[in-house]
Amino acid sequence: DRVMFEEYLNNPRDVPPTELMTDIHMPLA
Repeated sequence: DRVMFEEYLNNPRDVPPTELMTDIHMPLA
């Protein structure tokens, strides 16, 4: 089984909420 996970690209302590970035990784097949 493959899992979905999130990768946070920056820190909420360092940037405002409108600039937060997250990569979402999910299996396609």
